[in-house]
Amino acid sequence: MRRSDRAVTAPDEIRGILERCKVCRLAMWDEAGLYMVPMNFGYALEDGRLTLYFHSAREGRKIAALAASPQVAFEMDGGHELIRGSVPCAFSTNYESITGTGRAVFC
Repeated sequence: MRRSDRAVTAPDEIRGILERCKVCRLAMWDEAGLYMVPMNFGYALEDGRLTLYFHSAREGRKIAALAASPQVAFEMDGGHELIRGSVPCAFSTNYESITGTGRAVFC
């Protein structure tokens, strides 16, 4: 993260962001290239370790990609607020997000 002063590391703050996010984007790789899907999710945050849970059909491109290579990246965001400026380059957005990488495991 480029702006380490904005990093959220406290478990209670991370849990708050997780509670406010409604969709997690899960990215993976297959022979056709990068593939990302928005998914509903559940989670467990224990001892600083985040585990994400996704419900899914047992077939399709996503399942085939994860079976071939379980390495994933994910992103979720929320709390969007537009900051207006007097010129286009002065506009910005406040938001909160969680990003990371991991390994998919089938249950």
